[in-house]
Amino acid sequence: MIAVGTVRGKTHSRMLRKLAVVATAAVALSVTMTDAQAIPVQWTVASGGNDHYYESIGFTGTWTSARADALSRSYLGLPGYLVTLASPAEQAFLLSIGTFSSGWIGGTDQASEGVWVWADGPEAGLQFWSGGPCFMCPGTLPPFFYAPWHGGDPSGGATENWAYLQLGGWNDFPAQTTATYFIEYSALPPSPVPEPTTLCLMSAGLVGLLRPRARRTRAPRRVRWRGSWRKESRPGAA
Repeated sequence: MIAVGTVRGKTHSRMLRKLAVVATAAVALSVTMTDAQAIPVQWTVASGGNDHYYESIGFTGTWTSARADALSRSYLGLPGYLVTLASPAEQAFLLSIGTFSSGWIGGTDQASEGVWVWADGPEAGLQFWSGGPCFMCPGTLPPFFYAPWHGGDPSGGATENWAYLQLGGWNDFPAQTTATYFIEYSALPPSPVPEPTTLCLMSAGLVGLLRPRARRTRAPRRVRWRGSWRKESRPGAA
């Protein structure tokens, strides 16, 4: 059982966090073109990273428009997408590279309420959270996945289906919210390629289908004729 004062305190904190989004958006309007076009920064394997590139975008937009912009970008031939965060170290690196400490990330439960997945990138479709708000964490966290929700989030139900990074934790916000966002660049997994054995079998099957079939001939049938046997030729037989 949660004390009433505790619930009110959490609700108040949540309201303050959401109001801070407005302030973040207002600050973003003053971003210079130089800041907005900063070169993405690589989180190298040598420093404990994954060799992906990360970028903070100072322009504001809804989650949907931010996602569309991210997917339209590329860097050094690597496709872009709203960032996916798999560890505290990755989030710490992301927050260390840009002007902003808040913005859209690639998580959503729009397709199925309470089932939070990454929308794009190598982890596209990967579920990282299931359930409701994390007052006492009644939701379930799949093994080894990272999901540092703020206390009481995700709590927006069917109206707040998009993940937002703020003050080191995550919130769920509605579609009409406009905010800055983070983009990640990395190679996507290759499409599955049939194994050599499968290709051989497929080739053999095609050859069999395309090869003309030989006409089958039937042997003459022997019939009994007045106490003796004779051969009955089929039409067309010699």
